[in-house]
Amino acid sequence: MEPRSSAEDATSGSEIQRSDAKDRSSMNIELQPETRPISLSQLVNEVKGIYVGLVMVETKCIEVDSEKGGVGSNPQTKFTDEQWQALITLHRTLLHEHHDFMLASQHPSASPALRRLAVKYAMPARMWRHGIHSFLELLRHRLPDSQEHMITFIYLAYSMMALLYETVPAFEDTWVECLGDLSRYRMAIEDDNQRVRDTWTQVSAGWYTIASNHAPTTGRLYHHLAILARPQIVTQLYLYLKSLCVPVPFSSTNESILTLLDPILNNKPPAGVSELEVLFVTLHAILFTGKSNSSFATISAKFLKALDSHITTGGKSLIETGVYIAIINICAVLGFGADNNVLMKLLRQPKTSSTNAIDGTSNADLRSIEESSSAEPPSRAQALTTGTDRIIFSRFGVESLYGYIHARLVWLVEMAQLPGAMICLERHVDWALLVDYLNDLIGTYNQYERLEMDTVMIAPSGSNDNVEVHPRQIPGRTPETSTPNNSETGPRALSGASEVKATDAPTPTIAEPPRPRSVEERPLPEDWKHRGMIYAQNTFPRGWFGDFGAVDDGERLMETPAMTKIRKERILWLAVRLTKFSTNIVYDKNTHLFSVGEYAADKSIARGKEDDEGGQDDEDDDINLSDMESLAYSANLNIKSTDSVLDHISIKR
Repeated sequence: MEPRSSAEDATSGSEIQRSDAKDRSSMNIELQPETRPISLSQLVNEVKGIYVGLVMVETKCIEVDSEKGGVGSNPQTKFTDEQWQALITLHRTLLHEHHDFMLASQHPSASPALRRLAVKYAMPARMWRHGIHSFLELLRHRLPDSQEHMITFIYLAYSMMALLYETVPAFEDTWVECLGDLSRYRMAIEDDNQRVRDTWTQVSAGWYTIASNHAPTTGRLYHHLAILARPQIVTQLYLYLKSLCVPVPFSSTNESILTLLDPILNNKPPAGVSELEVLFVTLHAILFTGKSNSSFATISAKFLKALDSHITTGGKSLIETGVYIAIINICAVLGFGADNNVLMKLLRQPKTSSTNAIDGTSNADLRSIEESSSAEPPSRAQALTTGTDRIIFSRFGVESLYGYIHARLVWLVEMAQLPGAMICLERHVDWALLVDYLNDLIGTYNQYERLEMDTVMIAPSGSNDNVEVHPRQIPGRTPETSTPNNSETGPRALSGASEVKATDAPTPTIAEPPRPRSVEERPLPEDWKHRGMIYAQNTFPRGWFGDFGAVDDGERLMETPAMTKIRKERILWLAVRLTKFSTNIVYDKNTHLFSVGEYAADKSIARGKEDDEGGQDDEDDDINLSDMESLAYSANLNIKSTDSVLDHISIKR
């Protein structure tokens, strides 16, 4: 057979194409709509046109919301259904205009300058404030008559935000928090159906959790999660205090937290809460409010007794509870984030030098100053922390307490690397009891070389080039003004406005625990609870949390049998690390045993006496750590010195 010529192939191909075209024509099928490319100039004109219309509608919304819901308006004024529908239509139009603006300005063909317009003119903030929040407040103040219309508008706004979340990823963090706020509004107005209320509580918490994963140092998000954690009072207390003890604290928590603490102080705890939890929260309520309570020592003794008893019967629940207790006590020692707390000042000061090794010479003056004040009783927060340590350190082999031990060692290792910090803390740690606990724990461990590793923990993604760090203090700004997120429009302002590149932060010097040896290569539950805390900024390597941020709390906080072994190894690793930064504890590489350092041994008798005195019912014994500030200044440490729309919804029917 002779080969076909190229001309014959071309003719045959043309005939096939004509045949296919004829078949499609007869079936009226259009495989793909015809599209025309848009030029940059056309896109610019489109954005300008949309913005003009948007401003007109926005102005009308501001006018109507101010007139109907302003200071001079009468909240008793009744609106007809037609009026409510007209207002909903007006605000829906504004949301659609914002949606069109976002799609046009973030178009793939848009220039960088065009993409920046949404940031330049604060479009996400304006969308939330004038398109959603103001109208929601107008509706809320006219409940219960407006409930049906409020639910309708919440669903409408929620759908728009969900659409923007899918189509405009440049402002993903903003959309996520807006979705959380809308879900919380929906939860707050649901009084008839508890199942619906619980559903929207979970939805809102889910969005805020995603937002906090993107911005773990933003306190506002933990404040919102605390409100949703009712009636779990210990979890609520942890989240409220975390919102104050992060690099970007949320000052409104100081008022919101009283809705949790006041009923406890008035002996009206929520139903179904254990005595242990009530006693613990009561102690911190006294510390937080600063009230002089002559029964503090009595309540403290009851709590420690209840804790000791609960350890015997608590089971696995103690793992999470222990972590909460440890971190809450740490927050109390930090003065609940108070600006005058010496440890908070140390944590917020710029890091200027490496702390890789123990510098006995530089600390000598500090120690002599500290010794001169050793007769002063410790603060009540320190006494409570020390008492809790002694109860738990004395329980050898109880695996459910590993979470508490792990959390405490994370704190001690970080403080040991912070110049001047251990001067305030070391005499309140029962080093002898801690050493006994560690020696008992290491007795069933034999991979000693892993404990002496000085390498960074390998993240699940395999990326450990840098450490996930955030600045201890933003130069030139106070925690209140360091980010627009603390203002009413802040949560909707530029997403990523408070993000800090790793290169802007101090170079971390701490090595990380060895990589987990099991298939459970994921963060421990307490890692998530430490994440974002001001003292844990250099604890975890970049990528350690990997893609787990998209996983809900139920899965990422789930305990597995493998975690016990990982947690045990992490505790021992941290203990060995602590010996490299503190002279209070020593590790012998030959015997693989820990021992009390010479300085801690000299202080042990005085320390025990002080801690006993710290529990006395005397107003003078409540010495805040700020009283130690003079010690730090004497040592020439050179210490340098947002409100969301939904702080706390309370709807009255």
